[in-house]
Amino acid sequence: MTCGSSSWRRRLGDISRRTPVYQPSKDTGVLSTHRKAMLSANANLFLNRETLNEIMVEAASSVDPRIYFSQSVRKLEKLLAEKHNCSPEGVLVGNGGDQLIDLLVRAIAGPGSTVVSVTPTFSMYKRYVRANCATYRTVPLKNDFTLDVKKLLAELNSVCQLVFLCSPNNPTARTFGQSSVEKVLSQTNSLVVIDEAYADFAGTSFVDFIESYENLVIIRTFSKSLGLAGLRIGYALGEKNIISTIKTSMQHPFPVSSLATEIAIRLLKRDELVKKAIREAIRERKHLISRLNDLSTVKAFDSETNFVLFKTEQSSSRITAELAQKGVEVRNIGRVLEHRNCIRATVGPQAVMDYFVNALKEAIS
Repeated sequence: MTCGSSSWRRRLGDISRRTPVYQPSKDTGVLSTHRKAMLSANANLFLNRETLNEIMVEAASSVDPRIYFSQSVRKLEKLLAEKHNCSPEGVLVGNGGDQLIDLLVRAIAGPGSTVVSVTPTFSMYKRYVRANCATYRTVPLKNDFTLDVKKLLAELNSVCQLVFLCSPNNPTARTFGQSSVEKVLSQTNSLVVIDEAYADFAGTSFVDFIESYENLVIIRTFSKSLGLAGLRIGYALGEKNIISTIKTSMQHPFPVSSLATEIAIRLLKRDELVKKAIREAIRERKHLISRLNDLSTVKAFDSETNFVLFKTEQSSSRITAELAQKGVEVRNIGRVLEHRNCIRATVGPQAVMDYFVNALKEAIS
């Protein structure tokens, strides 16, 4: 596994061999609450699609697609700074959270360095680390899905440049404790990146820690609670020198389309619309966990996200395949620490959950 080859074909081959291939779920088309349930990607199904369409049409009328336009990104950065009570200079808008992960890896962890995360967690960290010729190491979570701080700190040696923590974590759906995260931040010189893609569903955040810890960057996204997964908008918050360097020296000049940015701006100004959708998701999440635990061969874990992780006594591969035949797309996770046959399902409106639970009952019977 080397990046020093003089042959570009060999280099491409090296990239292919060391980089995990991301396998998205099959596109099942437009969601129908009566016939299909797309529950594999954790989109926010509680935001009204017609309302979002209205916002998109309004935004489109303000955009001239013929010209490059960066002012809308600056405007979005200002709104996000107000939302999180920080300086716009500490906000970096990108083409989804994934691009920001890639930028941070390229900026901080070059060939020969080490990046550390936990397992299980979001698969894209490993993908971008290995694509950029760094070493990726993981520390298992405890069986209650909490951080093993002692083992994690032991991995953060002199060659470790970067740490990724997803909180709430995917797929375990739990946040990491404030005291545990503070121990990591205070006892390492590595840059600690906390991925808060699902934080709005938990009601907690580490954004306030940025003032106290210069080695902290927070990644957030418009793809989950804000319901704009298809538009690819994410943002990072951190110490302004870190953010400024990546913005001016690493990121390309027009990272997000002006249309996507204008839609994001308008949605941020309709905060109550999003908050209402989050409240509905949390309410339905509680109901779904209860319904799953009523099934004799299913165990659902607690969740602080818009998805629920559960395990079955039967093969998760078989259950996932049978659900797919019924038009239900979920994510087969398999083994999670000591738990086998785990499946992850997005929380959706009641009608969608009714269809899912009934299909699951048939699959496990």
